[in-house]
Amino acid sequence: RVISLLCEEEELRKRLQKDVNAGLREETVIGRSVARIGLYEKLGAEKIDVSGLTPERTAEKILTGEGEGKRGEER
Repeated sequence: RVISLLCEEEELRKRLQKDVNAGLREETVIGRSVARIGLYEKLGAEKIDVSGLTPERTAEKILTGEGEGKRGEER
């Protein structure tokens, strides 16, 4: 399976800012990452929105096949 883990823009900014604050990433990563959000919709991968999910819940969704399926089709 090919899976893309996605989140809403606000969530992405929040997560990346946390890494920037911890010295793990450069500030410029935020703008670059936000600019690429739309590109994921074009991928033929299964997509799972992980906004607000714990790592455990994300793993559960992957294991059970929950998600949106390919090209944004609901599963």
